[in-house]
Amino acid sequence: MENFINLKIDLPDDLIQKLEKVIVDTVTKTLQQRVADIKAEPKMYTRKEAANALRITLPTLRLYEIQGRLIPKRAGKRVLYSKENIEAFIASLRP
Repeated sequence: MENFINLKIDLPDDLIQKLEKVIVDTVTKTLQQRVADIKAEPKMYTRKEAANALRITLPTLRLYEIQGRLIPKRAGKRVLYSKENIEAFIASLRP
């Protein structure tokens, strides 16, 4: 058999409003941090997106991969390139 205790506390309206504000502010701040964390995750490019970002053809992208100039990550059959790798490759081409 379960035991329950019902407790009713009458609080002044101004205190309830302050508590509601604290709760809303806390939830809002937490959600904003989570969204910022999600946005901070590295962007991954498909082969086609990477080639477009680098303005090269898919065969050239494959050649760079074979040469070790761009290192992709594999997720099953998918070949993905991180945004950081693409940016570092572009930076390495600049004198």
